[in-house]
Amino acid sequence: MELIKANDTDIFSVAVNGSLPTKEFEFADESAIARQAYYYGVVAVALDDAGRWLPSRVSQTVVGQAYDITPPEPPVWDEVSRITNDSKNEVLLKWHAKEKLNCLVKRRLSNSEIYTACSEWIDISTYNSVEERWDYQLTDLKALQSDLLFVYQVSVRDEAGNISTSVDSSIV
Repeated sequence: MELIKANDTDIFSVAVNGSLPTKEFEFADESAIARQAYYYGVVAVALDDAGRWLPSRVSQTVVGQAYDITPPEPPVWDEVSRITNDSKNEVLLKWHAKEKLNCLVKRRLSNSEIYTACSEWIDISTYNSVEERWDYQLTDLKALQSDLLFVYQVSVRDEAGNISTSVDSSIV
């Protein structure tokens, strides 16, 4: 028996050639690309009396898809500072990551454990070619009371949907 595979653009090719067990078989496709659909089927191959290999028809095919489940590296804080004057009370947040990611900024009161989002998922970034990283910045305009102390976190999400979260910021 042989295990065959195809994707949306290829015809079937042999994924495993040779003698497969007849009762149970497990196969991990190490060459699969994330988010690409593959179709797998089994072909029985028998040797006839004349010494020729005769393949059966392909079994019912099944669809498989590889997923990337590796989370991105957590972001690193560069600056967390409070800007206070007569007309405004804001917190400036700067962080970086090693790849371009979507970010969600969260904050909590310093005496609480419950975070609330202070942004939507955002994709604001600038590539810093000197340090080979993606730099991010957000100003929290809702840190309205200067006597309240906040702690911030940034969650980052890659294209596959995997999420990592930064360490807590310093208290501001």
